[in-house]
Amino acid sequence: MTVRQSATLATVLITVLSLLLPVNAAAQRTVTVGIVRDGPGTRYSGDVELIKEEIRRVLAGEFEVIFPEDKILHGSWSREGVNEGLDRLLAAPEVDIVLALGIVASHEAAHRKKLSKPVIAPFIVDTTIQELPLKDGASGVKNLTYIDAFRSTERDIRTFRDITPVTSLAVLISEYIFEAIPQFERVCGMYGERMEIGVCFIPVSTTVQDALASLPEGTDGVIVSPLPDISEEDFDYLVRELIALDLPSLSIWERGEVEAGLLATLSPADTMEFLARSVAVDMLAILYGQCHTMAREHLVE
Repeated sequence: MTVRQSATLATVLITVLSLLLPVNAAAQRTVTVGIVRDGPGTRYSGDVELIKEEIRRVLAGEFEVIFPEDKILHGSWSREGVNEGLDRLLAAPEVDIVLALGIVASHEAAHRKKLSKPVIAPFIVDTTIQELPLKDGASGVKNLTYIDAFRSTERDIRTFRDITPVTSLAVLISEYIFEAIPQFERVCGMYGERMEIGVCFIPVSTTVQDALASLPEGTDGVIVSPLPDISEEDFDYLVRELIALDLPSLSIWERGEVEAGLLATLSPADTMEFLARSVAVDMLAILYGQCHTMAREHLVE
């Protein structure tokens, strides 16, 4: 299914769901949405705003959706902080739905066994590596909706090898993500063994310079995983240095990073638009009482 086909399906779902709601039944209902992000000042703040705007657009005329400032929390780039934020919003009686709008926030929410209210976790990088629950096309966990918005990491590595003859691959990953989701290193190492590629993970913390200095000798390819906790200036510096080192690079986050100078990505140009529409449709389904355990997968031909 292409992104365009997925968007068409989403439009059909909105139409069908709207027909299921009695006229004026929800016109006066206010929906309070809480948000947990991984940290402040993320490079991807525009993605959060895009999701909020799409929710307002899709639900307009039937639900008044509000995002109170005191219910928009962040985890200070730590797993513990993210879970504290989730706990606060799940315990807040005035919050109807929780959005986990961060990679670690989505990961932690999707691994909870019990949720007291609907939670949507859209920022999933790889459902297989993250070992997310899946049963009959859904999460199998009451009140949990997660969205697999990206292609598999194994396919990314394999395609990157097809693009350029890489034998020693470095994966740049935010340190807090590396610590919160250690499965990435273990599973990607297995993928590398199957493809006879050396895979080395390099956590990126305070400075991009330190990460670049840690590139092993002989590295001939770099995968850039999401780096939401660095500045745009640091990201631009990273891109310039990879080009100067003549290292081919693959972004697994979004097309905009290729436009900034990375070599390639498998993410289509409208990935974030699709993601925002998916969140809005899922929220609509939840509010209509049609679904509380959805798992949506973003597949690209």
